[in-house]
Order: sequence, then C-alpha cells, then structure tokens
Amino acid sequence: MDLRKDWIEALNDTSESSIDDLKSLYLELVNVHGVTTAQSGSWHWYGEHATEPFDVVIIDEISKATPPEIILPSLLGRKVIWVGDHRQLAPEFNDPKKKTSEDEDTYDGENEDGKGRFRDMVTTALFERHFIGAHESLKSSLNVQYRMHQQIMSAINPFYEGKLQCGHTDEAQQINKQHGISIRKKDSWGLENKGSELIHPRRHMYWVDSALTRKNMYCGEEKIGTSYFNAREIELAEHLFEEMNAQVGTWKEEIPVDEWAKHPHLCHIDRHGTLPVAFITFYAAQKSQFDTKVFAGSSNTTENRWKHLNIRVDTVDRFQGAESPIVIVSMVRSAPLRKGGQANLKRLLEQQAPSQKILVNSNANKDQVNIMPPHTGFAKSPNRVNVAFSRAQNLLIVLGNRWAWNGVKVNIKRDDGEKERFPYYKQLMNNTIRGGMLDGRNLL
Repeated sequence: MDLRKDWIEALNDTSESSIDDLKSLYLELVNVHGVTTAQSGSWHWYGEHATEPFDVVIIDEISKATPPEIILPSLLGRKVIWVGDHRQLAPEFNDPKKKTSEDEDTYDGENEDGKGRFRDMVTTALFERHFIGAHESLKSSLNVQYRMHQQIMSAINPFYEGKLQCGHTDEAQQINKQHGISIRKKDSWGLENKGSELIHPRRHMYWVDSALTRKNMYCGEEKIGTSYFNAREIELAEHLFEEMNAQVGTWKEEIPVDEWAKHPHLCHIDRHGTLPVAFITFYAAQKSQFDTKVFAGSSNTTENRWKHLNIRVDTVDRFQGAESPIVIVSMVRSAPLRKGGQANLKRLLEQQAPSQKILVNSNANKDQVNIMPPHTGFAKSPNRVNVAFSRAQNLLIVLGNRWAWNGVKVNIKRDDGEKERFPYYKQLMNNTIRGGMLDGRNLL
C-alpha cells in the first residue's frame, strides 16, 4: 500500500527531476521500445541507446522508409528484421516547386540540374533491392492475406506473381467479407430492364465504364495546373454513395442495435454508427474537385449529406496503409477525342446497334472511334495500382474509361529481376472482372 501511495505522489509531482526519475525507472522496467524511425535517429534518443544496442530491432512498413530512415535504427540492433511490402509504394519525393507529388505523373528519372540524383537517393526502394538480392535463408514472404475477399485479391495477384492466397475459407468469407450492397436500374434506358440488378452482393469487384453520358457525350479528362480531374467519375461516385447511404439506413432501421455486431453487413459499422467507405484517386485535382462538388468545400465531410456513411476522400499515395470495407477508385485519365471525334462518335452511336463495338483503343475503322490510352506514369506503376486496388476489404468499384485503360500495359518487375510490360488492365477486364463490367449510363 505504501508503494502505491508513493507512486501516486510521484505522479502528482510535476517537477522536472521527478519526471526524469520516473522516465528512468520506466525505461529500466520495459523490454520493448516503440518509436518512429525519425525519433530513433534523433541525437538524444540515438545517443542513449548506441552504447548498448537492442537484441532485436524490427522496422515495420519499411517499403515507405528512405535509406537514412532505415540505416539509423538498424545500427541500434544486434539483429535487425525488416518488415514491408516492396510491391507497394516506395518513399515519396516532394519537389518544392509542386504542391503534391501526386501531380508529378511523367517523371522519367532524368533531371539536368542534379535534382534527379537526389530524388533517386531519397526514393530508392532499399528494402526491395535487398529483399530481391538476399539469400533464401534470410528472407520470407507471407503470401496468405486476410484483408480482402478473394475476388478482390485476384485483381492484385498479378503483382505478386500469382502467389497470394486468401486466408479465409468460403464459409468465413460469407460471414466476414459481405458488403450486401444491391443497386438496381432506376429506369428503362438502354438495353437493361428497369429494376435489373446492376451491383449485387454476390460480386465483390466492379469496373464502371465512365466513357459516355446518356446524351452520347464523350467524357474526357480535364486539367488543372499539373493535375487532372474527371467530372463524370465524380457524378458516378455521388450516385453510388447515395445508394449505399440509403441501404445502410434501411439496415439500421430493420436490425436492432444489439444485433449489428453479428449482422453480415452491419458488423462493419464503426463506433459512430456509420459505414466506413472511401473514394480514392491517383490525382490531387480529382480529390479537390470531389470535395468541392460533393461537400461544397465543407470540412464536415459526410455528416450532413450521407449520415450513414463515413467517407474518406484521399489520393492513393496518402491512403497506403489504410483499408475500408468499400472503396471506389477513380482512374480519372481519359484522353480527349481527336478533332471531329465527338461528332463522329455521336453519329455512330445514333445509327448503330448499341451492341456493336464503336469505341476501340487501336486500329479503328470508319465505323469506330479510336480511344487513345492515357500517357501516364501512374497507370504503368505496378506499385501504385497495387495500392489502389488492395485497399478494399469487401467491395471494390473502379471508375474508368474501359476503352482507354484496356490499351495500357503495366511495367512489372519480378523477384528474379526480370521486367515485363504486362497487359494488366486488359487481363483484369477480360478475366478477373468478367460479369462485373458495367456501363456507367445504366447507373446515371
């Protein structure tokens, strides 16, 4: 009892000497220290521990660490364990002349003023280099994942050379990985009947084609400064969130609160009674335009508009490390049609049967319109695409011009050092998505 009294008195004593004594006592008692890589490199902290290294130093999320951030804590351990995923984004380089690195979409590694060499030093994927070159006895890959439904996992498996496995059984996925969203067609436009189910709970990944409006207008990208946005994809995302918000509200009315934790859909509700969802994009301008249009620039996010959703709006780079039950990815890039292309497209769409392939991404004839693949470094970055498509746990919806992205190849580097220009998007649309390809005009 006396010890307890002394301890309370010591805690209430705010003198500097008392705080130092408590800190020293605490550090003597604990055998695990948790710090950031930046703190471990600080003069005070490093000096305290350099003379007596730790038995083991574990550095997590190391793929995002710069070489200096890796080296300093590594010097403090007799044994060092690096944990990370070299298939995801490497450290960022922020050009002081640009607001954000997400806008620098055409970097090719060359720079006449020497800044390129500094950038390469900062962004070098040190973990990737050492992991690939390490002896088999020194490395191990954890290929079983539990975050996402296996349909979503299939979309990113090409980045892992097909080695990923789903840790959940089919039965477990039925319990833990259901999204429950059902979106039906609201009218009789086009070939789909009114009331037909466009998005249903049995499928966990969709690609919504954003190329055209119902008035046969082509939806090209627009540019702000060095970044891009796509108004059509923002409209489609709005509609999807409206539907999701209504359905979550219905579930909450029908199911007693004490049963939410066991409900296959409401079990994902957060402590605020809202369903976490995300809208992520490769471009800062798209994020800004979404915030401006959807929330009128308000900082209160979703409280007033969609009270049953907790929406996080962010860029792919900022979303790395995060996850959400439902994620909408906006691809944005959709190169404008060449001169006269819109008039020709409208004429063809009015006179041809809707089932005919009028839009193509190569070798267009007189009855077709050629859609050029986007010239974008982001689209060809396997690490960035992998991050974008691996954030969703239960439902992934990709918004993009299918005709443009179908012609893009991704530069994949394998663990044996070989590089391949892989037709990732074409394979994704033909194999992984299959029945999950939707014409955005059926939604809106």
